[in-house]
Amino acid sequence: MKKILLATTFLVLIGCSKQSENQKDSENMTQSSAVSEENKAEDKATKLVNQIQSISTLKEAIQLSVGMWEDTHNKMPPAAMLIPLWAEKNKINLGMINAMPATRYGKIMKDSASERGKSLCISGMVGDIAVDRSAGFPVYSGAIVNNNGQIVRYLAMKSTGEIVDGSMGKFCGITVGKMSYDNAQGGTTHAAYLVGMFDLPENR
Repeated sequence: MKKILLATTFLVLIGCSKQSENQKDSENMTQSSAVSEENKAEDKATKLVNQIQSISTLKEAIQLSVGMWEDTHNKMPPAAMLIPLWAEKNKINLGMINAMPATRYGKIMKDSASERGKSLCISGMVGDIAVDRSAGFPVYSGAIVNNNGQIVRYLAMKSTGEIVDGSMGKFCGITVGKMSYDNAQGGTTHAAYLVGMFDLPENR
């Protein structure tokens, strides 16, 4: 059976977050009950994976996912993985992403919740690109920054070609929200977070 580690992770974070808080507050919670809750979360994750992969269009996949997307600090928005899970069982290309209503970087940074599910393209220098195969297929996480200093953190599907850290490229994706993270200067960097793909011939 295909691994669904990432799917389980986002269900635990999203679907069981309130439950976990209650568990911390309850001194009488038994270990067997905690294990039972973990099993329920895994079952829920499996059902959601099956649900997202049975949807026929990207628009519907976004509609199912958008309510679970959130802004994060120092971590990937867990539910961003829903779109790659959908794409693994369905055809996706750049044209489908770019057919979604478009947004602008400034609008995402101003009010990310209003821009979720909309598309954005950015061209610039790629950094921190690394593969993750924990879902049973490759996705790539990293950053891209343009000449105006606008930063996008991304989750890339499909081909990344010869793109490596330091390459110039164009990335188009669906807006998930904002991601903030601690930087080497001791401050906080704010970026838009997208899930999509690089503008390469094989992705068109």
